Amino acid sequence: MTSTTERALALRQEHPDIRASVIARTLGVSRERVRQILYRAGLPTHFVKQDGCPVCGLKRSYYSKRRCMDCRIRATPKIERSCGWCGTSVVRKASCWRNGQEPKVLFCTKQHQGFWAGKYHGFAAHPENKKQLKTHCIRGHPLVEDNLYHFKRGRACKACSKGRHARERLGS
Repeated sequence: MTSTTERALALRQEHPDIRASVIARTLGVSRERVRQILYRAGLPTHFVKQDGCPVCGLKRSYYSKRRCMDCRIRATPKIERSCGWCGTSVVRKASCWRNGQEPKVLFCTKQHQGFWAGKYHGFAAHPENKKQLKTHCIRGHPLVEDNLYHFKRGRACKACSKGRHARERLGS
């Protein structure tokens, strides 16, 4: 046997999953020559592609490259925290993190996220919008239920409104 034949057989026996083209490149011969050597020796001449997932062994779909979906899901990093609104346990994948940054607050539902955002970032969170917390109007009248007009976008003092209407009648 020649040295090329011996080295080709040695490579195939050491690495049974190596391709014939890799053996050919290593030895500096053609892929066909490697196939002929392997055929005469009774060794497999083609690379046997692994059909199953390397982790669990389940058969993969044709388009899957590495692991099955279950193994990919199990392998993704996760974060577990309590919901920022109700306190229940929440688990999220790292791929849900924006810009690779871990979120400060997690929520179990979109509704709870909306409640939290309204409380800390919404209408009541800004000092200029805290009209509902006022106890007196600009002219000093108390803002109690019997002295208020309620509208879709807010409320108005009845005493100030009556005085404004009286001034308008006198002026015209």
